Amino acid sequence: MDKDEKKKNELVVSEVMRGRYLVTQKNNLAKSFGKLNVFEHKLLDYCISFIRSKDDSNTRYETTTKHVLEYFQLELSGKNYIRTANAFRKLLEGTTLSIPRFERGKLMGVEFVNLFEKVYFGVNGVVEFTFSSDLKADLFALKKDFYAFRLEELSKIKSKYALILLKLWGAKRYKNQYETVLIGSVKEWQSWLLGDDRTLEPAVFKRDCLQKAVNELNKQEDMKVTATVLKNGRKVTGYEVVVLSHRSAHGELTGVIEGEVVEAPQEPAEAVEEPQEVPETPENVMDHFYKSFENLTGVKVSKKKKVEIALLAENFDGQERKAILAFAKELFVRHNAEKLNYLIAMLKKWIKHEVKTLEQAKVVYEAQNNKTTAKAPASKTNIPNWSSMHPDNANKPKSKPTQADMEILIDVQKRVGVFNTPKSKKEREDLQKRIDEAEAETSEK
Repeated sequence: MDKDEKKKNELVVSEVMRGRYLVTQKNNLAKSFGKLNVFEHKLLDYCISFIRSKDDSNTRYETTTKHVLEYFQLELSGKNYIRTANAFRKLLEGTTLSIPRFERGKLMGVEFVNLFEKVYFGVNGVVEFTFSSDLKADLFALKKDFYAFRLEELSKIKSKYALILLKLWGAKRYKNQYETVLIGSVKEWQSWLLGDDRTLEPAVFKRDCLQKAVNELNKQEDMKVTATVLKNGRKVTGYEVVVLSHRSAHGELTGVIEGEVVEAPQEPAEAVEEPQEVPETPENVMDHFYKSFENLTGVKVSKKKKVEIALLAENFDGQERKAILAFAKELFVRHNAEKLNYLIAMLKKWIKHEVKTLEQAKVVYEAQNNKTTAKAPASKTNIPNWSSMHPDNANKPKSKPTQADMEILIDVQKRVGVFNTPKSKKEREDLQKRIDEAEAETSEK
């Protein structure tokens, strides 16, 4: 066998195995190429899968048009040869990234760089390409903050929008966490899925782009995806996508380092236990609320405030807590609130009126919004009997703290990591003093 034939055979083998390699990209690339169609996206993934950890910015990669078409199971026709050439040209011209340039921590300007530096088509069908040396940090020196999928997994996705959403999930997901929340404004989501030069009405975008992506990913094994419209009054301000999945970042492969594949040792097949859904624990509910609240409003929640909000949330029914907090977040946005105290005051009002469920929170909010108070003289009232706003409950004594409240406080402080701080110790001492006073009053009676 001569060298040329050996080289061709090695190329064929590499193409056959290409589906077992990993596509690895820097997180910011996941949001950059909304203009590409689905074939161009898959061709981009195909090209990036060539990269190995030993490569540098000068590495030149080689394939053939024939092998590209065979890999994507396309007919070897002149039409598809032209389609492939045009797709490579689009990748060369349509993958521009903006890179900020800093000097001594100060932004000096923005440089626009194409992901691909060169693409060469030979008359013999050979295709050679190189990536931009300016993006070496993004493509060749990946050490953290990346996402990785098997190329064969990406190639099964039919919709461009689903492919982008899958990559956004991988980019946002921390390690192999079960729940990942993606939040963005209408403008951001349309930029990610459509590109910067195309927009749609929010309702049309949700129906024809985002929801289609969600529906396709829900057909994938072990993925549950939901999309929620975020509003300020009647105006759509953005979307929240929640992805629930147990699947690992690298699918069936283990020992993967930036495209290098080490197959896991073969073992006798055993019955595989289906993963159990992670329970919606109080800490998961609160963590999701803090993250989504900060992403949506831009208002940061300190550790101290997290403790305070978590303690307030303990007063609501466990099954209703997530929905009540979501309603509070919605009202914060609807009323253009800017400070966290607005949210805390709202929760305190609901607790004062003994709110336990979402329906009760809505009733109290509507009553307050319509300036209806418990003191307003009227022969009839639409305020429910359980609320302290009801005239019959106006003189009810307030409940006093118990040791159970102390246990809740300790649990919350430990969960958010502030148990040993001076402020937390002082908070426990003050609560214990109130508990002792309450117990003393009870014993005297």
